[in-house]
Amino acid sequence: IFWIRTADSLFEVLKLHLLLDLPLHRIELMNKENSTVISSMADDYFKNGSDIVLTNSFGGNSSRLSLHNLDSDLKEINKNAVLIAKTASKKFKNVQTSCSS
Repeated sequence: IFWIRTADSLFEVLKLHLLLDLPLHRIELMNKENSTVISSMADDYFKNGSDIVLTNSFGGNSSRLSLHNLDSDLKEINKNAVLIAKTASKKFKNVQTSCSS
């Protein structure tokens, strides 16, 4: 049997939204403006045994970002999301990305 421990970033997004009083569209923008918070979350998941971490890009699509006039930042936001997660995955762990609506 092969087990994979994965990190679900939804809980972390909700914590950022509720604890820091951030509007939900600001969560993806943190990839660009405050990557240390996102990097720290990915590091914590790997340190606690996750084999896979999700990028902070669930709302990083043109439909969602255009609602907040951020569609011009789409490429940079998503590129940073992947780089942050890949940097945290130093020990050949896996990174998964999603840009849903």
